[in-house]
Amino acid sequence: MGGKEVVVCRRDIRGGFIGNRIIRAMKYHCTLLVRSARYTVRQIDASLVHGIGMPLGIFALTDFTGGLVLESQESRTYAEIVREVPGV
Repeated sequence: MGGKEVVVCRRDIRGGFIGNRIIRAMKYHCTLLVRSARYTVRQIDASLVHGIGMPLGIFALTDFTGGLVLESQESRTYAEIVREVPGV
């Protein structure tokens, strides 16, 4: 299986695979740090690459994968679903 491990999800969850959910949480936290003016995007990405060994910083990864466009589309779609089906 190429070194991957199967993880069984016992219920439907919004947010995709475990790795994607972790990356999303990391991205939100890093965004809060930038918005609070504590660190710059460059500082955060450098700390993730050089400090914990990520191949790309979270902002570089988001830019590379088109994450901002996808996140915007996902947010709009989710808002529409919530309006149509309250309590989702």
